[in-house]
Amino acid sequence: MTFGEKVKQLRQNLSQSELAEKTGISARSLYTYEQTGTMPRSGNIRKIADALHVSVSYLLDEEETDLQKNVDQDIFIANV
Repeated sequence: MTFGEKVKQLRQNLSQSELAEKTGISARSLYTYEQTGTMPRSGNIRKIADALHVSVSYLLDEEETDLQKNVDQDIFIANV
């Protein structure tokens, strides 16, 4: 799953406009990330991950679809 596909799936009950408000990223940029596969700047990736309560590594790993695995990895890394 691509970055954009994961964002679209994770924002479930949020519109792009609502996610834009939470992140400070324009709704047009969010649309571009979801629809065209364009990758955001690193700062925007962090904002999106924080707003959706997932790890950056989960969003960036196209092979990974197991959300809990990445959450556990980030917690382990943070505690080291």
